[in-house]
Amino acid sequence: MSIALLFIIPIVLSVASPFGFRLLGKNWSKLVSFFILIMAGLVILLLDLASIGSPQTLSFDWIPRLGLSVTLRADSFGLFMALIITVIGAGVFSYTSEYMGDDPRTGTITGWLLLFMASMLGVVLADNIVLLFVSWELTSISSYILIGTNNHDPKARAGAKTALLVTSIGGLSLLGAIVLLGVATGVWNLSEMPAIHNHPWAASIFILVCLAAFSKSAQWPFCFWLPGAMAAPTPISAYLHSATMVKAGVFLLARMHPILSEHAAWTPVLVFFSAASMIVVIISIPKATDLKSLLAHSTVGALALMVCLIGIGTPYALNAMTVFLLAHACYKAPLFLVAGSIDHAVHNRDINALGGLAKKMPYTMLSACIAGISMAGIPPMLGFAAKEMILEAGLSYAPWLITLITILATAFVMVACCVVLIPAFGKNSCLVEKAHESPWSMLAPMLLIGIIGLACGLRLEMIENHLVSPAVISLGVKPAGLGLWHGFTLYLALSSLAVLAGWLAYTQRQALYKIIPVLPSGAVIHEVIWNTVLSFGRSLTQIIQNGSLTSYLGTTIIVTCALIFYAWVQVDAPVRPSLVQKITLAELSAGLLIMASSLATAFARKRLPAIAGLGAMGMGMTLFFIVSQAPDLALTQFLVEILSVVLLVVAFRHLPDFVGEPIKIQSGRLIISALTGLTMMVLTLVALSTEYGDRVSLWYGLNALRQGHGANVVNVILVDFRALDTLGEITVLSIAALGVGVLMGGLKQIKTKKEPT
Repeated sequence: MSIALLFIIPIVLSVASPFGFRLLGKNWSKLVSFFILIMAGLVILLLDLASIGSPQTLSFDWIPRLGLSVTLRADSFGLFMALIITVIGAGVFSYTSEYMGDDPRTGTITGWLLLFMASMLGVVLADNIVLLFVSWELTSISSYILIGTNNHDPKARAGAKTALLVTSIGGLSLLGAIVLLGVATGVWNLSEMPAIHNHPWAASIFILVCLAAFSKSAQWPFCFWLPGAMAAPTPISAYLHSATMVKAGVFLLARMHPILSEHAAWTPVLVFFSAASMIVVIISIPKATDLKSLLAHSTVGALALMVCLIGIGTPYALNAMTVFLLAHACYKAPLFLVAGSIDHAVHNRDINALGGLAKKMPYTMLSACIAGISMAGIPPMLGFAAKEMILEAGLSYAPWLITLITILATAFVMVACCVVLIPAFGKNSCLVEKAHESPWSMLAPMLLIGIIGLACGLRLEMIENHLVSPAVISLGVKPAGLGLWHGFTLYLALSSLAVLAGWLAYTQRQALYKIIPVLPSGAVIHEVIWNTVLSFGRSLTQIIQNGSLTSYLGTTIIVTCALIFYAWVQVDAPVRPSLVQKITLAELSAGLLIMASSLATAFARKRLPAIAGLGAMGMGMTLFFIVSQAPDLALTQFLVEILSVVLLVVAFRHLPDFVGEPIKIQSGRLIISALTGLTMMVLTLVALSTEYGDRVSLWYGLNALRQGHGANVVNVILVDFRALDTLGEITVLSIAALGVGVLMGGLKQIKTKKEPT
């Protein structure tokens, strides 16, 4: 029941959120924060069960005929992520209460945040891969709504549209991956899925999984969408883009590690794209001037490090990834909240305009310092232990290349850390006078989450035993020992070098600003992609939707015939020679009449000759029915043809004169007509050559008199065995006759009005 409560609580609160806010005002968000803390307690209880090898599961049938069920499995790694989601979520909801205040949108925003939380919990706790995909898409939809909260702001709308566009690409890729995985393995639960690196579809599945993970976690070439999403209110940015949604891609790669990691492309592809993302961060950070944008770029770098560690794939690298994932959540969420508090106080996030806020906002700056020290990788914070593990894992894989890029990336993260702390230690600015300290409901989450990072660094043994080791064991690797101090090692030297390089880069940032090229912003990249897609769509529309009905019909007929002939060749359906029978003179005469009248209709330059040719074609069909000893069908065909000719003559005589196209222009249509006739002939012969078991005609012949009480088999079929078909045909003909009658009446009224009075 505990695992069910993790979904029941946020969903119920989400539905009740608009009403709760109307009733309690901003205190509603504080009440929500309390319930989320209860959920965090449930996660801790489930962690105790999972750590002793008894993960709680919940399963019930979803689509029994397809063998699909809703299966949730609270293993240690999923609960590790769930603990981050709930603890950070509790802090964000507490922060929201004062940050949004009495804004009427608060109830709606809180509701969507709760729905997003439930979706993220579905991603990390889903065992069934179809449920994983559904939860994945719900995070994309809810994040789109949340990013576009300020819908009056063009930047917010553009950021939301960009995020949805990119994550939708990932969602479609994930859909393809899970379908291939399920079909390839015959298993739809992750806990039961075997390694498939030798399967013929392994490469395709790996590519699709990478597209899904890279798009969600803003890895190159999709890293442009994350900075654009910073137009959302700070609680949304802090929750979605520091601790939860952007880590969904990392989580997916970690889940797929036991299944796909032995594929030859796993390590080189992940390492290459993560290195490319780190290079983008190195170039982008010195150019960023907005606090939230700066933190977004550093988040891209942190996610790239996690992807790189998963790509390296050694047990130590996965241990380092898990520790860094926790450390990143403990320092990045408070820093986002600090940026929001500064913006809330002085209504400005430009680092060039900020400074001297430490006296007016001491607790906010204290939170920034605690989180910033961890971000820079300075002891005794958890970020220091994570950085040393990252450097050690990088050295074990590629002693020079990856280590160099890692050092540069962490150095420029140090630059971001120093820039974020400018408001605390920089020179006074004109904005200082407007500054004021945030309320405690905003300060408490910043301080407490940062202090958690400090406590984790000081109590690494406890973190290892209760969080990290169970999490990595559930990924199929052995835990590695954690320690804050390992003596004077090469990794300590490289860590110190990264801090020193970052400090030097910060002091020389003006020179770097001039040297480093400017990358196009996310908005520019989005506009280029969007305009390219629209241009391609317009070009394609001009080709396939040119306004010509003849062109549409011709294209449809040609494609249909080509597919039929392709299928005929592929299945190798022979035509029995016994079907070719002697043609009688009567059948030949009827066939020649139909062919001649068809050509006459096609080449007629006037309407009346065309109608006459069409009637002659019907008379040819009537002869065929007579020759085939079906007088009732012949009589029906004869009457229908007479009625059709009369109606066409009556209708067309009111239309303006029409002159048909020259014969040369009709050649293409003749070819299409011949192709259609040939296709229908092949289909008929193949159908007659195929044995389907007992023929239904025998059943009709035996039961027409016995059950239908009629000697005429055709009539019994029409009015008894297939009565509903006949009723439908009569209804259609009645509606058509009614329409013709209305049109004729309208024409008479128009003619009467035109007559002189």
